[in-house]
Amino acid sequence: MRKSLRIAARVMLAGGVGMIASQANAQLKVGKNPTTIEKSAILDLDADKQGLLLPRLTDTVGITGLTPPDGMVIYLKKAGEEGFYVRNHGYWQKMANSGDVANTWGLRGNPGTAGDFIGTTTNVPLSLRANNVEGFVIDNGYAFLKKLDLVTTGVDVLLIDPTTGKISKRTISETAFTTAINKINGLTAADQKLTTAAPAATPNDYVFSTTGTDTHVLTIATQKGLTGAGEVTAGLLSLADYKRFDKATLAMIIGAFDAVPVAEGLSIDNTNPAVAPKLVLHAADATHPGAMSTGTQSFDGLKTFLQSVTGNEDLTILKKGQFGTGLTVLANGATITGNSTITGNLSLPGTTSNLSVGGNSALAGTLDVTGATKLAGTLGVTGKATLDNDLQVKGNTQLDNNVVLTNIADGTTQDVVLLRDATSGNVVKRKLSATAFKDLTFKSDHAGLDLAVAQVADEVTVSIPVASPATTGGLMSNTAQSFAGAKKFGNEVSIKKNVHIGDTNNIGNSTLQVSGSVSMSITTVTAASYTVAATDNTILVSAGTPSSIVLPDATTCTGRIYTIKKIPAASAPDDTQINNDVQITSAGGTLEGGAKLTIYNDWTFYTLQSNGANWYVIKK
Repeated sequence: MRKSLRIAARVMLAGGVGMIASQANAQLKVGKNPTTIEKSAILDLDADKQGLLLPRLTDTVGITGLTPPDGMVIYLKKAGEEGFYVRNHGYWQKMANSGDVANTWGLRGNPGTAGDFIGTTTNVPLSLRANNVEGFVIDNGYAFLKKLDLVTTGVDVLLIDPTTGKISKRTISETAFTTAINKINGLTAADQKLTTAAPAATPNDYVFSTTGTDTHVLTIATQKGLTGAGEVTAGLLSLADYKRFDKATLAMIIGAFDAVPVAEGLSIDNTNPAVAPKLVLHAADATHPGAMSTGTQSFDGLKTFLQSVTGNEDLTILKKGQFGTGLTVLANGATITGNSTITGNLSLPGTTSNLSVGGNSALAGTLDVTGATKLAGTLGVTGKATLDNDLQVKGNTQLDNNVVLTNIADGTTQDVVLLRDATSGNVVKRKLSATAFKDLTFKSDHAGLDLAVAQVADEVTVSIPVASPATTGGLMSNTAQSFAGAKKFGNEVSIKKNVHIGDTNNIGNSTLQVSGSVSMSITTVTAASYTVAATDNTILVSAGTPSSIVLPDATTCTGRIYTIKKIPAASAPDDTQINNDVQITSAGGTLEGGAKLTIYNDWTFYTLQSNGANWYVIKK
């Protein structure tokens, strides 16, 4: 037993070391052979003359005040209590060793003192096993035998003394055992029977009872449904109910159409019990719902047709008509006497398909007329209108959309009248001089040191020089160029290829190459809280109190890098700074998959970089 506990102590010690290494959130190799690492170890210590040295505490008062978690391992060097301790259920528990007989249980027995026991102090059963098969269990003070051998001759029974609780064994014959069980059940006959009985006067689903010394009786109620007294939740089905349900399984058939309207529009003909019921469809009229018949009908209520409507006879609309997907007139024409709104296309494809509109018409879609069209009222067209014949308008005409004129005569230099769309929306005319239409030739060059415009006869030359150190101002080309003078950009500057700083004679071999020193922003924070800005790079936290550092939203600064380091505050020495922790959080995105990072010790730092979604530790 002591050997097992010593092994457990070593495992717990290794687990504590693993917790320390896990703070790096990565596999770590310390010592020699840095190019090799044990795959199964999160922390690999490799040395020939050195070992792992844990903190050696003189007492546990200070560390207990920090509320350490379960599983932490320390070495206590307090006189008389030396040894390794593990934090377990909020207490420091000493790890067993070969010399600690007070807290171990020997395989060859123990002297035992008052209060010693083997078991559990929580609501967890104690299980005894052999070959990993559970044989005996103590659960909440009760003992259970989990596995017993089958007795072939006689029956072994356990007897419990009700006064002392002592358990003893006794072997009895199978006949005696059967008799005892039957007496417990109230039936003593050697042969037992199972029978059924008619429903009771007051049924209650089904009931088990006994008759005499040898009969078990099962009584099952008859289901009465929701009628009469004595309703039951479950029971047998009567013959009358069966016949009624059997008829209900007949398939319903469709009956002949009935031209007589009914209030429901449909009816069920169940007059002949010998055949299946019939579903009858009735015709609709102005006051009854129903189906459309082949005869004359009147309908009431608003009807909406989502697709085209085709009629072989004349279409007469006595009141206002609305056509959402267009109106097509094929042969006999359409007469609309009231105001009509057509939001889709209106098509009159045949010369005999005349459209006569007596009232106002508004066409929000395309108007395509190949036949004669007579408009006695106002026509408003907000969509495209195509007229294959001449259009004669004697009144005002308003076109709210584009007007395309395809047959326009070419003008000459003598045509000095210009039509234009004035501010008022009217088409007016204006005379221009003949020189307004004079043809000019433009050309360009890059001569000179500044912008210049010159005209010779009908030729205008615009000269824009190419920028160079000697040029006052000029164009940027797509070839290599040099510029003179300091340049400052007020907003973002994006460079597609390499940037080489400090050397103008050689081409850079990296995206950003600096031939010289590099300066980054460094800020010292003494306040209790600080929000990191876009202009920050390195942040030194030197506050005498716990501090909060808030990083920007990771989604707003892809690739950005910050370094946050805790240094001693001027108001306190190093060894008292552990309680003045630095909490690093983010305005958006996680930090290493979590909500925050914490720095307790001085001279400890995190270097973090955003991948556009979250922050990740690059160095620590």
